[in-house]
Amino acid sequence: MDIAPVFKAQLETLTGNLKCQVCQLNSGCKPSLSKGADRFVVLVPCGSLQLRIMVLLDQQNPHHPPDFILDDTTLDYSSLSSVTWDVNDSMSLLRLIREILNKLQGTRDSILNYPNDVIQFECSIVRHIEGVQFSIVTSPNVEILISVPLEVTPSQLWLDLCGVDTEKPRLEVTYYPESISKTPSPTVSFSPSIAACFDSFSNKLPPWNSNTSIIEYMPRVSKLLLDTIENLLHRKAVILQIHATLENGTVEYDTTKWRYTSYMVQTTPLNLNLVTIKFGRDFPTSPPAIFLQSLPYTTKSGGPISVQLENIPWSPRWSPQEIASRLRLLLIERVELFNKTCAGQYH
Repeated sequence: MDIAPVFKAQLETLTGNLKCQVCQLNSGCKPSLSKGADRFVVLVPCGSLQLRIMVLLDQQNPHHPPDFILDDTTLDYSSLSSVTWDVNDSMSLLRLIREILNKLQGTRDSILNYPNDVIQFECSIVRHIEGVQFSIVTSPNVEILISVPLEVTPSQLWLDLCGVDTEKPRLEVTYYPESISKTPSPTVSFSPSIAACFDSFSNKLPPWNSNTSIIEYMPRVSKLLLDTIENLLHRKAVILQIHATLENGTVEYDTTKWRYTSYMVQTTPLNLNLVTIKFGRDFPTSPPAIFLQSLPYTTKSGGPISVQLENIPWSPRWSPQEIASRLRLLLIERVELFNKTCAGQYH
C-alpha cells in the first residue's frame, strides 16, 4: 500500500534526510474512505541496535498531530513541546522523529556527567547549540558521539545545490575511552538524498589532534564545506551548459552525482554515433573523458567499435558557455573523422 497523498511529502522528506527504513504501511480508515496508508513503522539504526517507531497519522484529519508507539508505549505529541506539527510543512515529521530519537537516547545528562574532563568540556561548550545530539555506544567499548549541525553561509548556496527540504550536514565526533588512547574521530554526515555528491568529503577533513576542540574545528569544516559546495555548483553549471548545448540527442543524463551524460549524434543518414561524456572528480579543472561508439559499423566479429578521444583542448579558466561551445565543435570534428575511419576500415 502506498502512503496517502496528503502525507507523501512528509514521508519523502523523512526518508531523504534520515537513514531509516519505512515498512508495514497500512490504513486506519474504513476501506471506503481510505486513499492510502496513514500508519507505518520507521526503523532507525542506532549502533548495533534498531529503533522501532510506529507512526499513527489520520488522513481524514491530516492537521491533527500524529501519535507514536515505541515498544508498546504510546508517546503523546504534546510531550514533544519543541516541535510544531504542520501537515503543509514537509519537514514536520522529520523534526518530530528527530526529537523522539533524542528523547529515546536519553543520554545528555549522563554524557554531561561522564568522568572525562575533555568530554565534559566539549559538551558544556556545544550543549546550547540548536540541534546538537549526544549518543553513547557501549559495545564493544564505551564511545561517545557528539553531533552538531553545520551552517553554510551564505545559505543560498546550500539551497541552490540541495533544495529547501534537505537538512544541513552534521559534524559528528566520536570520543573513545581514555584506556585505549585513541584520538577522537571526526566525520561529516549528509542526508541520504545528497550524500552521493559528498562521498569523499570526510576524507578531506583537517587533522584532529589532542588540542582540537569541536567549537574551534567547526569553522574549519564549514569553510571546507563552502569551498566544496562552490566547486559542485560550478561543476553543475558547466555540465548543465554542456547538456543544454547538446540536449537534442540526449540518451542518458546523471542528475545525482553529475558523473556522465550520453548523446546520440547523427552526422549523415547512415552515420549514427553514441557519445558518452564522463566527468571525473577533478572536472572542470581537468577535461572529461569522451567516448565515441559507432552504431552502424561493427568489428568483423560483430563487436562494437569505440574509441576514447585524446588531446582534448582544455582550460579550467574557460566559462561554462565557452566549454560547452568548444566541446560541441570538437565533437563535430572528431565524430566526422571517426565515421570516416570506421567506413574505411569496416565497410
